[in-house]
Amino acid sequence: METMKIIETRKDLESFLCMLKKRASGLGGTVISDTRQILDDVRKQGDKAIIKYTGRFDGVSPGSLRINKKEIARACCKADAKVVRALGVSARRIRRFHKNQREKSWSISYEGATMGQIVRPIERV
Repeated sequence: METMKIIETRKDLESFLCMLKKRASGLGGTVISDTRQILDDVRKQGDKAIIKYTGRFDGVSPGSLRINKKEIARACCKADAKVVRALGVSARRIRRFHKNQREKSWSISYEGATMGQIVRPIERV
C-alpha cells in the first residue's frame, strides 16, 4: 500500500520540489505526446480505450469494466469484514453528498407569469 508524504516544513518542501524537478526533467522524448494520445483515445473511445491500455500497460485484458452483483458478492465474502463495512459507509456518504448536488426542476409564478428551470438528465455520455 502506498503512503502519502506529508510536507511539514519549508525545508522539506524545497527538497521535495527539487526531487520532483529532477524526476520531471527525465521525462523527455515522447512521454508528453504519448500521454496526450492516450487521453485523446479515452475521450473518443471511452471504455474501449481503457481496456486497450489496461492490456498494454498492466498485462490484463478485461472483457468489460462492469462488475455484476455475483462478482461483487464473491469479492465481499473474501474481503476482511472491516473493509467491507468501511466501503459500505463510504458508499452511503458519497451517495448522500452527491444527491445534494443534483439540480432540480423548479418554477415560480409571479403576476400571471410562470418561470423556472426544467432539468432533464441525459443518458450516459
